[in-house]
Amino acid sequence: MSFKTQKKRPSGLRVNSISGYPLPFIDDVSINGGLNYLALKADPTLEVIVNCGPFLPAVTGDRIDLYWKGSDGIERKVASRTFNVGEIMASFPIPVAVALQAQEGPGEIRYTYTDSAATYPAEPLECLIKTTVPGNPYSAPNLPETFYINEAMLAPTVVPLAIDQENVGFGATVTIAAWTNMFEGDILTLNWGGYTIKQPALSDTQPGQPLVIKVSEEDIRAAGNSAEVQVSYEIRDLVNNWSLNSPATLVDVNTDLNLLDAPDVIDVDAGKLDFDALEGKVSITIIETPAPTFSVCDAVTLYWKGTNAQGAAIEKSYELGVTSTTGRLQFKVPNADVALFIGGSVTSVSYTLASSFTGELEVSRSLMFAVIGTQLNLPAPQLENGLVGGVFEPVTLPSTGALISLPPYPGMAADDRIILSWKGLNSKGEPLHGSDDQTLEDSDVGTTFIFTIDKSELLLLGDATKLTFFYIVIFALSEGLRSSAPVTYDVKQRALIKPNVPLAYGADLDRLNFDDMYNDIFLAVEVPYSTHMLPDDKVRLTWEGSVIYHSDTITINEPDTLTFTIPRLEVIDIIGRSARITYTLYHLDKTAYESDELILHLDAYPIDLPAPRINDLKVTVYYPDITDGDKGRVRWSGVVVHDTQEQYLEAGRVEEFNIPSAWFSESEGTAVLINYSVLTDRDSERLMFSRVLRINL
Repeated sequence: MSFKTQKKRPSGLRVNSISGYPLPFIDDVSINGGLNYLALKADPTLEVIVNCGPFLPAVTGDRIDLYWKGSDGIERKVASRTFNVGEIMASFPIPVAVALQAQEGPGEIRYTYTDSAATYPAEPLECLIKTTVPGNPYSAPNLPETFYINEAMLAPTVVPLAIDQENVGFGATVTIAAWTNMFEGDILTLNWGGYTIKQPALSDTQPGQPLVIKVSEEDIRAAGNSAEVQVSYEIRDLVNNWSLNSPATLVDVNTDLNLLDAPDVIDVDAGKLDFDALEGKVSITIIETPAPTFSVCDAVTLYWKGTNAQGAAIEKSYELGVTSTTGRLQFKVPNADVALFIGGSVTSVSYTLASSFTGELEVSRSLMFAVIGTQLNLPAPQLENGLVGGVFEPVTLPSTGALISLPPYPGMAADDRIILSWKGLNSKGEPLHGSDDQTLEDSDVGTTFIFTIDKSELLLLGDATKLTFFYIVIFALSEGLRSSAPVTYDVKQRALIKPNVPLAYGADLDRLNFDDMYNDIFLAVEVPYSTHMLPDDKVRLTWEGSVIYHSDTITINEPDTLTFTIPRLEVIDIIGRSARITYTLYHLDKTAYESDELILHLDAYPIDLPAPRINDLKVTVYYPDITDGDKGRVRWSGVVVHDTQEQYLEAGRVEEFNIPSAWFSESEGTAVLINYSVLTDRDSERLMFSRVLRINL
């Protein structure tokens, strides 16, 4: 097995150097370089998923507005949403009808992030829309999803049509007629009997002109000898629109007179094997075994070689011993093996004969044909943990996250890319999406591949919703795509009673006035006893305010309320804002259960007091509502807590507080929390406290 580190966003994702917000991203754009026919026109019910983030931390109520600028130059606002507690990503399912308003051609997608202070723009993602497919394969009467042959394209012209020992040295010339939707950037791949010859991308002068390709003697010999070498081609454009395979031209290649006769695949008719017509049965390959060429006990190895619809190389072999020199060998090729070749341009079947007397190996001519039929999706991924009785319970996941396994697939090769995606709903019925992109290494080939998804992402799923996983493989050799079957799990979120704050007030006991704990050095948070809790279970409280603070763990000894404490400065740092408070129950140090959340809102002061700033040995204080006569003092909370002298503040002036170098020295290598207090005429009895600046020395 290969265990990979999960990527937080697709490789190559840029970040706005000014605002620091990451660009939006779309998996289809990452995979294909743009949005193509299959993404936008194959199914009018589809959606384009635009992902924004991650944002660390996002604050409840912050808003994302998404804009799509089309090739017509018009920018349209296509979506907007506010953040919920705990979310770090915003995913927008955009109906394809809305996406198509941007029209064919280059465009841009951008968003703005709005918090309580301002609106910040992210740089745009370039997004090319191109739904014109080379060769127009989706026009009647084609059935491209079944047969992978585009009858709307012309077969190539090949000169000569018969190649032997006398003329093979001259090679062959293949002429491809201009195709429908022929544009600059199109890439044509010629397939000569299963041997691929990729051409350079079309220049701006080539559209509308025939393409002439010279096939060398080396290329011809590499494909092998057959009475019907199939020569075809396929085209992919800038956004990976695929033409499917063209009809084939048959060429008789006979460059080696010493080859054995070709085998006979009885299910082949007119150069095609219809997989669907097999109806689950085996396919029979016949090899005649006459003397003196064959002897009893000779070994015959049959080879099926070719590609699948995505261009990935497939090879299967089968061995039988010769039992009669007056009969024939009958190879029963399993139905599942035949399915591997569906949609490939050419399947080549040949055999070798190993003499039982001399040990010499002789080679046969090839029988070449196309396997047509319905290609099934790749096997579905599987969730390896977090399942309780077949139901997915995210709280039971280990801290390392969810493990998703993908079985080996046909044509698996190093440098293949796999994009695993998941989708579900949160407790409000809003869509959640996620994806991970990995590239196979040599050691991954032929093994079960494992993805890891952060537990925190899956904890956002709503109770009684469904979670679906699926993946796409981008084959390294051909850049062809193949999707897996999806797998869906029911989701159950085990809810523990939310914590409570004894000092809180309001109908929902979710508000706190800091004056009520003015003299306290901590805030008490209580975790009520639950029947989920067993002796020796452990509980840890998590406070998600300006930063995430984890309490010490308490071991349960008896059924009673547990009391945790939150440091005073963590509470001060969210005055006028909110904190998410949860706790985690650990059973046997393994299974973890997450509680319901308490969103605690801290009443705001009459004035906003942002965190101070630091420059060398000076801490600067400024807030918009400074009034002459206000008094301020800085608190330095390091290894030792220090307070500066009180200073008078002046409206419109940035106040500087000198920090002794000794304060820096004594806290070297540790974190220091810095804030200030203010006494104003507006509230002369009590100090007001600013938000906190955190530095590491």
